[in-house]
Amino acid sequence: MSRSKKRMSICLMILIFSTFFGSSFQIFSAGGTSIYLFRLVFILFAVIHIIYENRHKKETPHLKVMQKYKNILISFVLFDMITVIFTPDISMWVDGQITFVINIALIYFIYYYTDSRKDLDNYIKIYMLGIFMTMVVAIYEYLTGEHLISNNYIYSMPRSEWAITELSKYPTGFLFNPNNIGVAMLIGAGYGLVFLREGVKFSKIKYAIWCMIAIYVAFATGSRGAITFIVFSTILSPMFIASKLSKKMFGMILLAVLAICLYYVFYDFIWDQLESSGLLEGIVGDTEADEGRWELMRQGISVMPDSLFLGTGFRTAERVIENAYGASRTLAIHNFWIEMLVTNGIPGTIMFLRLYFLVIKSQFRLRKYYVESAAILVSLLIFAAAGIIPPTIVTLHFIWLIFGFALAAEKVYHIEHE
Repeated sequence: MSRSKKRMSICLMILIFSTFFGSSFQIFSAGGTSIYLFRLVFILFAVIHIIYENRHKKETPHLKVMQKYKNILISFVLFDMITVIFTPDISMWVDGQITFVINIALIYFIYYYTDSRKDLDNYIKIYMLGIFMTMVVAIYEYLTGEHLISNNYIYSMPRSEWAITELSKYPTGFLFNPNNIGVAMLIGAGYGLVFLREGVKFSKIKYAIWCMIAIYVAFATGSRGAITFIVFSTILSPMFIASKLSKKMFGMILLAVLAICLYYVFYDFIWDQLESSGLLEGIVGDTEADEGRWELMRQGISVMPDSLFLGTGFRTAERVIENAYGASRTLAIHNFWIEMLVTNGIPGTIMFLRLYFLVIKSQFRLRKYYVESAAILVSLLIFAAAGIIPPTIVTLHFIWLIFGFALAAEKVYHIEHE
């Protein structure tokens, strides 16, 4: 890797780490934020650098691997341009399109600035550092009851005093919303598999500790989705490692033993969180939050024919619901897949699913060679469940980075085996 490419790679790592700060999720407004501007500046310099670096090359080897994804990504962007016809708010549509194109560009830049397995490891490690930072902040906020930044999530809509008191108990960190931290833990737990790479000392112990912390933080958020799925994801994750069955079973037994110990140590904490999250109530009947979410999903499905199933553009779902049904307690659909249909229509959703399953297929094959691919595969699979927890602006940022890591892993494989 050339010196200039290394510098761009370092900037890319900073950009990946910045994903775990709230401003990259909350706003990306037309006025922009420091992180938003940093992404735009990085993309500008990256495009110039790539053009300059390849000005005398007749054939760029890495494009051979990108070929099967290029048409999907381009089609995805072009199909989404059609949504301008039906968008309810042109300024929101423009803002959403810029954010969308930036995330698509990030896939390519992670891919382009990966020339070896070491590069891929560096990107994943900085991603895990962001998750670890989120863990530490969440634990601090939960134990102390103090929030490092203003808890705008609580006051983002009218709430009763009881709701404010209850919600203030949950950590928000730099991700604005407890649900966002829950998603970070769900996806981040799978990346713990990186600790199981050959040559890592005390690998299984490190992996188990990582997973236990992720589980603890997920419970601390009070997010029902995170609590429900994270135990299953951490216990089943070792099954995706391409190693002997005895090693997989050892990993699962180790996690199970630690989970039992954790249960007894944090017995009161676990049941308090299950009760406050509404899961215990949900076993015998629907909670108010459940009814609200189902209603938002039904509303999202009902407005799809208004755009002839072609969509209204990224980040416009809340305005579509507001125009159709008026302002309510919350307008976020809280389901990635339904919001994808509303904002990107059937064509855009088909493009996304095609990319999603192609990447899953490639990582399932590559997990035999790289433990990183096993971690990426787990995070891709758990994303399908994580997408029903928070508003999708968060999950969109996570999934594009995962796609970038996946394509980079495939590039590394071709470099090493061709």
